[in-house]
Amino acid sequence: MKRKKTTAVLLSLIMLSGSAVLSVHATDGWRKVYETVLTEFQGTDYFVDDESFGSMWNIFDINSDGVPELFVSVSASHVGGCAIYAFQDGEGIRLGEEEQFFGEWGVTSACQAESLVKSEHFNMGLLDVAYYHFDGTSL
Repeated sequence: MKRKKTTAVLLSLIMLSGSAVLSVHATDGWRKVYETVLTEFQGTDYFVDDESFGSMWNIFDINSDGVPELFVSVSASHVGGCAIYAFQDGEGIRLGEEEQFFGEWGVTSACQAESLVKSEHFNMGLLDVAYYHFDGTSL
């Protein structure tokens, strides 16, 4: 199972590095930086190595600046939230409060037209929704 997950992560990284979308910048340095972020995440206790509900990631350009942000989900279930990273000054900067996971026990989504991240949290029959504006450097 670990071999399948490692293979899936490596294939994802290869696809990320070969992607020809989103950025018009000459260097596209975010690709290498996000590859490092994902590799480091794989070595943490947050990484879930499960074929059905394991950790996942995606990129999405929240504020339409041509450089995508990286969404890293602890797991594919609603329990695991997302850590969000932005490429700034050649580094992958984690957005939000320290160790914050958006959409834990709920959903994380983004609205590119308004540069917003939406974090929903379901608990004991109550729904807590928070909207965060991304200004290009922080949420």
